[in-house]
Amino acid sequence: MFFVRLYGGSFISTFPDISLDRVNLHGIDNLCFPNLELNPHAPVVPGAPGLFFECERVSGERFVRRVFTPWKGDHTWGYMGNYEFIPVASLSPEEYSMQQETVKRHWAKNVLFRAWGLQTFARVYLRRELGREPTPKELADHSTLPERKRIEKLVSIEEIIDAYANGHEQIGIYCMKCIDYDKDWHSFLCKTYPTFLKDEAERREKGSKPRKKGTRHKLADGNQ
Repeated sequence: MFFVRLYGGSFISTFPDISLDRVNLHGIDNLCFPNLELNPHAPVVPGAPGLFFECERVSGERFVRRVFTPWKGDHTWGYMGNYEFIPVASLSPEEYSMQQETVKRHWAKNVLFRAWGLQTFARVYLRRELGREPTPKELADHSTLPERKRIEKLVSIEEIIDAYANGHEQIGIYCMKCIDYDKDWHSFLCKTYPTFLKDEAERREKGSKPRKKGTRHKLADGNQ
C-alpha cells in the first residue's frame, strides 16, 4: 500500500498501471514488483543480475524498470536497482524440467486463473480438443474471460505443466541487468516510509474505534 499511496497504481500488479495524472505529478511510471513464486531467479541482492519469466515466448524491445523484490521470509520489499529487461531465448523443455515443482504449479495455476494467461490456457485446451494447433481465429474466439469461465474446469493444472514440459508452450525469459541504482530516490523512500507507517497506524486506530450512539444521525442532521 505504501507505493499505491505514494505513486498510484495497484498493489497486486507486477507492473503497476499508474494514471497519467499521477505520473505528471511525480514522474514515476516504471515500477516493477516480481513475485518470487513466479520468478525464482529475480534478483534478491541489489545490483545482482536476474531472470524474469513470462507465460509465453517474449520478443520486442528492451525496457527499464525500478525493481523491488520481497526479502525472503518477510513481507517487506527491497529496492534492487533500475534494471534493463532484455528478451532472450525461452526455457527449453530440459530447462523447464529443472525448475522447482512449486514454481511449475504456481505458473500453471496463474495461467488457469489470471487474465494474462488466457491465450496460453486456450491453446492448451484447443490443442487437446482439435488434435492440432488452433488457428488465430479459433484462438481469439476462446481467449476471452466468458469463454474461459465456461471451460476452465475442463483443463487441469497437470495439463498446463505437461504443455510446458513437452515444449508445446514455452516460459519466456527477460534477462535482468542492473544499469543504475538511484540512491537519492531510495533515500527519499526510506525517509518517507516511517511517516506512512505512522499514518496507517493512526488510520487503523480511528477505524477501529466504536462509533458513539447517535453519531451517524447527528452527522446526517448537520448536513441537511
